[in-house]
Amino acid sequence: MPSRFRSAVLTLACVAAACGPSKKQGEVPEPESAVVMFTNQSQYEAAVFVVPRGGLQVRVGTVQPGRTERLLLRSNAMGAGGTLTIVARVTALQRAPTTGAVNLQPGDRVAVTLSSQADLLSLVPAPE
Repeated sequence: MPSRFRSAVLTLACVAAACGPSKKQGEVPEPESAVVMFTNQSQYEAAVFVVPRGGLQVRVGTVQPGRTERLLLRSNAMGAGGTLTIVARVTALQRAPTTGAVNLQPGDRVAVTLSSQADLLSLVPAPE
């Protein structure tokens, strides 16, 4: 009987832990961000940067070949006006295609795709 009781208590504790809040205590919520769903269709690793108008480039992530990654652009990386350029640096080919100037605000979602030849970036609004 005692082992059944221990099993029941252990099971109840596991269920309670799984249903608890997902944030760790003391975790600071992220400032509102824009989301870039970046798809790398090339055979090469791409380092992704954001360059706000009149600002310095900020690395926001690395996307492996054939992968799609969710990249967060925090408001401080987007600059004051929200106009920025997204750059994919493909070091293996010494290429750095860009999206051109786009206007992104916190809360926006876009999908960016690096072409299979690693020479073109396309940007479209991303579905929710």
